[in-house]
Amino acid sequence: MIDWLHNTSGLQPSRIHITGHSLGAHTAGLTGKYVTSGTVNRVTGLDPAGPSFYDKPSDQRIDKSNAAFVDIMHSNSGDLFQACFGLYDALGHVDFYPNGGMHQPGCVNTPEFDIDDWLDLAEDCSHMRSVDLWVESLTSVPSSSLTFTSWPCTDWEAFTVANCTSCGQGCLNMGFHVQQGLSGSYFLHTNSTSPFALGNIQ
Repeated sequence: MIDWLHNTSGLQPSRIHITGHSLGAHTAGLTGKYVTSGTVNRVTGLDPAGPSFYDKPSDQRIDKSNAAFVDIMHSNSGDLFQACFGLYDALGHVDFYPNGGMHQPGCVNTPEFDIDDWLDLAEDCSHMRSVDLWVESLTSVPSSSLTFTSWPCTDWEAFTVANCTSCGQGCLNMGFHVQQGLSGSYFLHTNSTSPFALGNIQ
């Protein structure tokens, strides 16, 4: 489709941004990979699906080679036995791990015997949170105090014990307004309900 648009209308792949959630994240990445008329500008993966993709090589899932810039938001990443449905591995140029990237505040993550707990888990609350965060970022103003400021860090444990309070090579705004040019893993806290962004509060 992108190649067809390029051939019929002159649309340049360098002006295209593809976004997908879960399985759609891999679809977005592979779409960018197979464009032949140029390099897609950006691909965003929202909690890329884990099941069936845990051991896939990079050419069969979303990967930083799929576009000039690939950013990933992990909101429910880990193993299925941890009630997670996304891939935890760093897959893009930048990978964001809100609240550690595994379970999100306000979502049931260890259901007991209460039917409401199981319904909450079945609705993929944490898995869908990446979509909520992305949608909120679309309407945020980068210069405002309510942005998804994210800090570069080695892992969530180091972040939570305040080992990564400095921006170092630079903090990033997670979401639509992310600044391109940096790379690595970034961490942040969010609220449990909308508005989720905490700005510069670590």
